[in-house]
Amino acid sequence: MRPIPWDTFTVRYLSLYLPPMREPATYRQVRQILREFGELPGFRTTAALTEEAVAAWVARHKDRSPARVASLLRCMATAAKFAVGKGFLGSSPFEFRPPGQWVRSDKKQSARSAPTHRGSDEIARVLDQADAEAAMGSWEAGRLQALVYVYAYAGLRKMEALHLEAHNVDLERRVLTVEPKECWHPKTVKSAAKLPIAPPLRDVLRLWLPRCGSNWLFPGKRLKTPWTSGAPGTKPLDQVKELGKRAGVDNLTILAFRKTIGTHAKSWGFSQLELKALLRHTNVRTQDWYDEEDVEVLRPAADKVAFRRSS
Repeated sequence: MRPIPWDTFTVRYLSLYLPPMREPATYRQVRQILREFGELPGFRTTAALTEEAVAAWVARHKDRSPARVASLLRCMATAAKFAVGKGFLGSSPFEFRPPGQWVRSDKKQSARSAPTHRGSDEIARVLDQADAEAAMGSWEAGRLQALVYVYAYAGLRKMEALHLEAHNVDLERRVLTVEPKECWHPKTVKSAAKLPIAPPLRDVLRLWLPRCGSNWLFPGKRLKTPWTSGAPGTKPLDQVKELGKRAGVDNLTILAFRKTIGTHAKSWGFSQLELKALLRHTNVRTQDWYDEEDVEVLRPAADKVAFRRSS
């Protein structure tokens, strides 16, 4: 083993993640984890990357969600593998414990933030409100109706929906295509996919497509760019929140639609693999973060438990 200074390793390793080789977000995440390990006491060379160092890093960032810890440690595990291959490190600390196992499973529930999913009745009220407002005829209300239907029925991430183009919608085959754009790329390779369009979403998109007036499915007011920004109160998230308020659902977020699918999927009869394919997760373990374990979701299942009694 020939350890080298951590700063030197950081520069060398980060050079492999510069765009366009990797997405800017990936580069920032790798840079973050390398920097944070370098800030640990006594962490000077690659030889300092030990199991004890990983434990110290986890303890230093104990307020982070388990999903975030695992995501960052997966980046570090790849860096450790590179260091071992180059002879800068004797062995990887992740041979002892994989990235996803550094936060105890019995601590995961308490480490979660406040739930963000919504009841199916709440989402139904939001969709009803969107329908009522769109029926008044304004272009903006029609756009917002189509957008919340995409979030509610397809479970897309915020920017996945906002970067859809009109040609990504095939109403005849009922297929929605998430694909890279010149100005934007999906979160992961697996995020780019063809997804089924549910009948309620198809009906709304059939009304919206002739009206959108742009190559973008959800364009800004000038119709030339996607609706990804705007003045305060006019941004997509602002509009979704205000729609929620009008429907009696306060603090509604765009993520809530995806979280609602993840939480209610089991009561709708989804298998783990079906949910993984719809939400396009890398693995089923990621779904733990989307399933917020609402006891009311499980109540119908509990009511099915029955025992033949003598009286």
